[in-house]
Amino acid sequence: MPSGRFTRREKRKLLSIISLLFGIAQEKHLVHLHKTIAELGIDEPDQPLSATEKFATIRDLLMARSGVYIESEAESAQMKARRRKRGRINRANTTTTTTGISTC
Repeated sequence: MPSGRFTRREKRKLLSIISLLFGIAQEKHLVHLHKTIAELGIDEPDQPLSATEKFATIRDLLMARSGVYIESEAESAQMKARRRKRGRINRANTTTTTTGISTC
């Protein structure tokens, strides 16, 4: 019986599929990676996002560099211990170059 957890290989495959789908959606102008969480009206009902967290873009979320560190129900104790504290990254002072490299 499956444990409900993914192996690292399975996670990498899943992320590749998600990346592929977002690439197709971007080509068809269905998604705009430069849009911020605030522009799209995205928020968390139980743990509202701060203004700084809402400054993250869809690209930031996909690249796992959004600065949004919200607790998940599926987190293990080890994951909780390693998760960064909320508000540690100031997205307003970070810009992204055309190469996608974050600079301060």
